Amino acid sequence: MRFRHLTLPACALALAWSGLSGQVRAQSQDDTFVFMSSQLSCPPAKHQPHCYLTNPVAAAKAVAALRDAGARNVLIPSATLDEMMVIAQAIDDAGLKFYTYEHWEFIGAVRPQYPGGTFDCGAYTHDRIDAEIAPLRKRFPNAYAGLHFTDEPLQRDLANLGAQATCLRNDPRTAGMKIFVNLLPIYSNQMQPGGPAAVPDAMAPAQYGVSCAAGGITNPTAAQTVASNHLAYVVAAADSIRPDFLATNIYVFDLHLAQCPAGREFVMTEGMSAVSNVARARGLKPVAYLQNFRTAAPPYSFHPTNFHHHRWYTSWFFVFGGRQFANFLSHDDDTISGAMHHGMLTASNDSRDIAVDALNTHAYTRQIQAQLGSRTHHRFVAPFLSVPTGELIGWLPTNQIVAGEYGLNADSSAMVFFARRSIDQPASSTVSFNKWWSRVERLNFNTGLWETVGTNTNSTQVALTDFPGALYRLSMSGMAAERSETGQ
Repeated sequence: MRFRHLTLPACALALAWSGLSGQVRAQSQDDTFVFMSSQLSCPPAKHQPHCYLTNPVAAAKAVAALRDAGARNVLIPSATLDEMMVIAQAIDDAGLKFYTYEHWEFIGAVRPQYPGGTFDCGAYTHDRIDAEIAPLRKRFPNAYAGLHFTDEPLQRDLANLGAQATCLRNDPRTAGMKIFVNLLPIYSNQMQPGGPAAVPDAMAPAQYGVSCAAGGITNPTAAQTVASNHLAYVVAAADSIRPDFLATNIYVFDLHLAQCPAGREFVMTEGMSAVSNVARARGLKPVAYLQNFRTAAPPYSFHPTNFHHHRWYTSWFFVFGGRQFANFLSHDDDTISGAMHHGMLTASNDSRDIAVDALNTHAYTRQIQAQLGSRTHHRFVAPFLSVPTGELIGWLPTNQIVAGEYGLNADSSAMVFFARRSIDQPASSTVSFNKWWSRVERLNFNTGLWETVGTNTNSTQVALTDFPGALYRLSMSGMAAERSETGQ
C-alpha cells in the first residue's frame, strides 16, 4: 500500500450524489481485514526467530495478536509456497481466513511485458494456480478464502485485472474464492483535472478546488472534475474486476490535514460515497481502511491516532452506507518511502497500543454492524453539503451532524445513524422525522442495549458527546401509525 502525503490537505464539498445512494443489497455483518507486512519481521534472510513465515511459533503469536485486535481476515504478504503454508496453518488454527497477494504474479503473467502487454491466463494458471494456489487451497479449504489483487491499481491495469479475475473464476479449483481490491484514493494525482501525473502522488487541496484559507470549495469546476474522475475510476474497477470487496484507503490523520479540515471533508465525503455507492449498487461490499500506523518522519507525517479518531472515521463510513473495515498496518515497516511506520505489532509480533486501539474501535463498529444487520442504506443527510432532509429525516437543522438512513417511511421499522462533523467537539440538535413513530430508541454502546428516548413522536434530540456516532431505531405501530396516516 503506497502512502501519499496530502500536502496541506483538506475538507469539504458538494457531493455529486445529491444524497441519494439508491436501494441496494444489504451487507453481512463483519469481514474485518488486516494488511500484513513482513519487511521487518521477515527480512530477506528470513532466519530470525520472530519471522512468522518460517517459524510456526512466531506465526501463531502474530496471528493470535491480530485476532485479539479484531481481525477476521488476513491479507498475507507475497511469499513462497512453503512460507505461505506456515502462516496459513496458524491462521487456520486460529479460526480466521486468509487472502494471498497476487500482484507480482499478475505482473509476471502480463505478456510480452508489463506494462503494455496482455494478461495471459495460461501463464498465470501454470505459474501461480497450479504451483501454489491449488496446493494451498487443497491444504486449507476453509481458511483460504480469496485473493488480494494489486493494491491501488492504475487505470491502465484494470482490463488486465479483469482478465485475471475471469481466469480465476473459470478454474474449478479457484471458483468461488473471493477477490479483495483496494483502490487509489480520490486525492491521487491519477484523478487530477489535467489527467494522470507521471508519478502517482497526492494532490494539494487547491488542485481539487479547496481553499484551506477560505475553509471550503472555491473552484467548483476543479472539485467536480476530480470527483467525476475518481467516480469513473471506481466504476471501471468495479465493472472490470467485479471484486467481492471494494476498498478505499483515505488516510486523513495527517499533520497537514489538521490545518485544512475543508480538504479532509472533501476527500472523505467524495471518496467514501463513491466507493460505497458503486460497490453496493453492484452487490459488492465496500471497505474502508483504518489508519492503524503512525510515523513522525517527514515527508509522511501521519500523527498518532487512537480509538477516538477511528471511531469518528468509521462513523462517517456508516453514514455513507459502508459497513466493513480493514486495518493497516499489521507490523512495523521501514521500507515505505524510507520512513519507519509503526504498526499494530512490533517486528517481534508483540502488540502495541495501536492494536489495543484497533480492538476498541472494532468493539464500537461491531455493535453497529450487528444491529444494522441486513438493513439497506438508502440516503445520507448532511446539511453542510446542502442535503438537510431525507426519506426518514424531515429536517436536520445543524451543519455539525451528518446522518445515514437505513430504511424507508413505508417500513414498520427503520434505523438512522448519526455522526458528528468534528473529530472531538460535541454536537447536538433536535431532529424532526417525516412521520410519527410509536417508539424511538437509541443504542447504548456501553451496555449494548436499546434505550427508549421517545414515544408517539416525530422528533428526537440527538447528542453526540462521548461517542462520535449514535444509532437510532424507529418503530411504527398503533397510535403512531394512525397519526402518520392522518398527517398529524
